[in-house]
This record gives sequence, C-alpha cells and structure tokens, in this order.
Amino acid sequence: FTSIQGRFHIPHITMASRSKDGEIIAQVLERFHYMPARGSSSRGGKEAMKEMIVLLRNPSLKLSAALTVDGPRGPAFEVKGGIIQIAKQTSTPILPFAGIATRAWKLRSWDGFLIPKPFSTVHLFTGNPIQVPSDTTEEQFEKFQMLVKNELNALEQQAQHLGLVL
Repeated sequence: FTSIQGRFHIPHITMASRSKDGEIIAQVLERFHYMPARGSSSRGGKEAMKEMIVLLRNPSLKLSAALTVDGPRGPAFEVKGGIIQIAKQTSTPILPFAGIATRAWKLRSWDGFLIPKPFSTVHLFTGNPIQVPSDTTEEQFEKFQMLVKNELNALEQQAQHLGLVL
C-alpha cells in the first residue's frame, strides 16, 4: 500500500520507456518512491524485464512490481507475456488492480487514458491473486494471460455496476 501522503510505503519497481517522455515519467515515479526500470517493448524491454526480475528476487529489497499489462503500444486491454514471465521467474503473484475515478478526462490516445478530474473520488479495486508456477511453459502463458484479462474485466464490471467512469 502506498499512500499519497507517503505515510505508508512499500517500494515498487515499474517500467518507464527510454524516450524523452519516459524520462519525465521516470522522474515522477522516483519522486513518489517508485523504482523505474528503463525500457519498453520497442526499446530495451528485455533488459528492463531482466532488471525487474533481479530486483524482485532480492529478498532484502522487499519490492513489489507495478505494471500495465498492455504495454506502451497496445492493443489496449490485451495482456502481454512479460508480466507472466516476471511472475513465473520471481514467484511473485499477479494482483489485478484498477483505479476508477468518478469524473475523468479521457485522452484521445490508443488506450483512452483517463486522468481524474480535480476533487473526484478514485475507487480502487483489486482482483484475485494469480500465481504463475515456475514450471509454466511458454505454451501455457496464454492461459495465464486470459486469467489476468478476466480478472481485470471483472473489476471493470464492478466499476460499471457502481456507475463509475470507464
């Protein structure tokens, strides 16, 4: 749990691209005590994933990872294999998570990114943890990708049931 006020903090590692925009994002992440691994699916992604795996395996760091599952280029809401690979190699369960604002601006981007409007309430939803066994084969990745996608879809349905913006 990471509070905005910083009273409680469990460090997280996440990914930010190596682009100029990624540098800005990385600086913001660091300000909020996230540890950015630099790379994306188009440039340096394998190195960033390896860095995340090494850091997550280090028990003295006690890190969690925070990742979007659809990558920087999409398609939107399609779970990529990287999150499954990280979970497999680190024995870290995947915890599907969604933050949905009562009022938000929707960007005209490939993913329809939402920015909460001032004074809106952001509701947080978590799904069931998904453990990826270390002996999972690449052929079985699709099964786990579908499990993650289904959990995220269930969170969206919960938000829609409450009448929240999507």
